Amino acid sequence: ENIARPKQNSLEFAAGEDTFGNAVFSSVLDMPHGLIAGTTGSGKTVFLKTLLYQLSAYNHPNLLKYAIIDKKSELSQFWKCDNCIGFADDTQGAKNRINWLVKEMRSRYAKMKVLKTNTSRGYFPDIILIIDELADLLTGTDKAFFNDQLLTLAAVGRAAGIHIICATQTPRASILNGALLANLPTRFIFKTVSSRESVLCLGHKGAEDLNGGGVMIYQHNGIEKRLQAPFMSQEQLNYIFR
Repeated sequence: ENIARPKQNSLEFAAGEDTFGNAVFSSVLDMPHGLIAGTTGSGKTVFLKTLLYQLSAYNHPNLLKYAIIDKKSELSQFWKCDNCIGFADDTQGAKNRINWLVKEMRSRYAKMKVLKTNTSRGYFPDIILIIDELADLLTGTDKAFFNDQLLTLAAVGRAAGIHIICATQTPRASILNGALLANLPTRFIFKTVSSRESVLCLGHKGAEDLNGGGVMIYQHNGIEKRLQAPFMSQEQLNYIFR
């Protein structure tokens, strides 16, 4: 395990180390939604698993929950975690998860109105929707449904404590339209296939020249850093979930 420890129950996670060897932390609360992108072998999936491990290990289920949509079932181990409230590996399951989240978001807003508060903090646990692979949802016959519902959650979910982290190995304009991309402001971009994909994700070239192996460009709140992602092997995960 090569992970700096985040604060307990803070919804923080170690995003990686900068070029000076300093640990860089990100927070789900500050994101409030994120995009993870990178080609096969870039370290994207390992990073997503390490991120989920940190969120599970350092946050009580009463404070943080997550639902996973993962048609390849690469994240299936996390279904065993107390923080996990749902796992979908097919289109109908994905629809059910997202419909439930939209309903939950609207229910929370109604309750917040009664409570006369503009934040869910202290009243409801934060919920993260984890999607791997985003293209599986946004290239099929149900593309319009998923795009509209994800945009709704991304645009107005934050105050209700609902966040989205999407991962894709094909960050293209046909999948990430401008409105959705604008609502995924925190970026963890690993090596991309082309400069065009880098420009879409980061606003400039450069990600296509990364070395792979967990090297990423991290963007958040106008700050950009080159990071080495934390690493946790599959063997270590197997041991934890044994």
